[in-house]
Amino acid sequence: RANQGKLSRQVQDLQSKVHQTEKESAARVKAKMSLEVTLREKDRRLQEMEQLLQASETQLQEMSVAVRRQSFAARQNEEKANQMQSAANKLRGELAEIGQKLDEALKECHAERIKRQFEETAHGETAKRL
Repeated sequence: RANQGKLSRQVQDLQSKVHQTEKESAARVKAKMSLEVTLREKDRRLQEMEQLLQASETQLQEMSVAVRRQSFAARQNEEKANQMQSAANKLRGELAEIGQKLDEALKECHAERIKRQFEETAHGETAKRL
C-alpha cells in the first residue's frame, strides 16, 4: 500500500507538472501569436511609412526641379532687366545729347534773331537819318 500511495502521489505530481507545462506552453503560444500580430502590424506601419517617405522624396525632387526652373527664369529675367536698364541708360544719354544740341540750336536761333533785330533797327535808324 505504501508503494501504491507513493506511486499515486508521483502520478498526481506528474499530472500536475504536465498540466503546468501545458499551461506554460499555451501561454508561450499565446505570447508568440501576440508577438506575431504585433510584428505584422509594425511591418505594415513600416511599409506605410516607407511609402510616405518615397512620396515625400518624389515631392521634394519635384519641388527642387521647380525651384531650379524658377531660379533659371529669375536669372533670365534679371539679365533682361539689366539689358533693358542698359538700353534705357543709352537712350537717356542719347536724349541728353539731343537736348544739348537743341539748346545750342535755340541759342543760335536766339542770337541770330537778336542780330537780325539789331541790323533791322540799325537799318531803320540809318534810313531815318537819310
